[in-house]
Amino acid sequence: MKQNAAPVRDIASSPRGWAPRLAQESRLQQLDDQLARQPVEGNAIDIEIERAVLLGALDRRPDAQQAFIDILRRAPTHFSALNEFGTLLASMGAIDAACRVYAEAILHHPGNPMGHINLANLLLRANKHIKARQHYEAALRADPDHAQAHQGLGAVLADLGDRAGARDHFQKGFRDHAISTLPYRGTTPPVTLLQLVSSGGGNIPTASFLDDCTFMTSVIVTDYLDPDASLPPHRLIFNTIGDADLCEPALGAAARLIARTTAPVINDPAAVMKTGRIGNAERLRAIPGETSSSSNARPT
Repeated sequence: MKQNAAPVRDIASSPRGWAPRLAQESRLQQLDDQLARQPVEGNAIDIEIERAVLLGALDRRPDAQQAFIDILRRAPTHFSALNEFGTLLASMGAIDAACRVYAEAILHHPGNPMGHINLANLLLRANKHIKARQHYEAALRADPDHAQAHQGLGAVLADLGDRAGARDHFQKGFRDHAISTLPYRGTTPPVTLLQLVSSGGGNIPTASFLDDCTFMTSVIVTDYLDPDASLPPHRLIFNTIGDADLCEPALGAAARLIARTTAPVINDPAAVMKTGRIGNAERLRAIPGETSSSSNARPT
């Protein structure tokens, strides 16, 4: 049975704007009022951190950055302030600065797994696999069941060619965690999108064109998705799994997923499955032409 795509009315809205955005702005005003009525000390730091995070979520990133700097001048070792500031910097593309902030969080809070995981994620993006692995393993020593640490270590092992080791960590990391929703920073109701990915790589990079002020993206790791799991609200599906040879199980799972919905699909997984090396060779073999023309080329 097909599952219909979520209609536009499923996204909460208001004549004055998008309801979740209005709720964030209202909460920000509450925090501003609360901070104006009491001295900035003690538990007020937590209120200030929530405010800085909200500023970032509302796409007021320079204001958020300055808010975090003000907090850390007074509480330079506060884990949540360091961790959230690192997340903000990473979202702004200041990766080196984010790494330094996460490293500072780890220095003062070595037993907190999130500092290790967040730094490892950035190291993995930079293909610094050995250092990333060290931090994922440190996170698992602190919390052996941490899903994100297992996911990250699985990605490291997959890149290093240890497919069996990667599968073991992926199974632990994506069990009941195969769907995640990325932050949305738009001011109007978003285009809800499902982004289909493979756990072990072979995915099309999308950061440069999936604007988080336009799309609310739910990422689904198809090869570990429970077939009975409900799909998030969506108006569009984008299959980013692009390697037919590496990602055959994920593409098969993606094809089964899209059969459950009537939403339009970009990059149909059934079509991608036909682009493996053997399949391409068989199709291209039928094209007439000189197959050995390059053998007569003279060396330069």
